[in-house]
Amino acid sequence: GIVVPDGRPVLSFWGGGSLGGGCCSGITSPTATQRWNQAFDLFVIDTTTATAVWKQYAHITATAPVVRPEYYLQGWNDTTGSWVAAVPCAVNVTVKVVMGEVTDYFAPNGCLCDMLSGGATGSCPGGDSSYLWS
Repeated sequence: GIVVPDGRPVLSFWGGGSLGGGCCSGITSPTATQRWNQAFDLFVIDTTTATAVWKQYAHITATAPVVRPEYYLQGWNDTTGSWVAAVPCAVNVTVKVVMGEVTDYFAPNGCLCDMLSGGATGSCPGGDSSYLWS
């Protein structure tokens, strides 16, 4: 299993299925902050460029409807102020998810669009349709 060094029982989750983003948004009391439908922001950085900066691709409020995998492919926004920008099918990137006082980092074992969309595209460069992450 995954060991989270700050003591949280679970990692943050960026949406999908029948639930919105969720898990722990607090470090000091992780069990008390463990729940679904939490607000989060998602950023991406190109790890091959020394001068790259984090680019925001999602801002999700606690009152937003479920963030569906296809939103990461086509973009989306709603009346709660939540939005998702379409992500590039890029490799060699790192994803940062900020949820409350918690920041988690993920690296796709394939390309970004398949990682965030649950493998919906299968269009990774080089034919890699893996949507796993580490």
